[in-house]
Amino acid sequence: MSTQEGALAGVRVLDLTTGVAGPVAGMLLGDLGADVVKVHPPGGGPSAAEPALHVWDRNKTSAIASEDLGPLARLVEGADVVLVSTSGPGVTYGRSLGTGSPPAGRRCGS
Repeated sequence: MSTQEGALAGVRVLDLTTGVAGPVAGMLLGDLGADVVKVHPPGGGPSAAEPALHVWDRNKTSAIASEDLGPLARLVEGADVVLVSTSGPGVTYGRSLGTGSPPAGRRCGS
């Protein structure tokens, strides 16, 4: 067993994604040593009907968003990278987490 840290050790990633590409990207970042926090929408994480998501959530800490977005905003503020679904940050936050846009001061890539 190696005692070396991964190339991304110390990088905090917040994974707000759905589908395939986003969860796999978060998995790969975790494989490289990043601290990945996967936030599931209110109601919980993957079901038994989505077995691949359990694999893609490896090397991630899991959290469930609540109706109170304060804790989520603090996670976003503390993240070095925020992964969002390809539908865009406003849609991801609006549909999955209950608000229309990322917290103020956060820039989202295109």
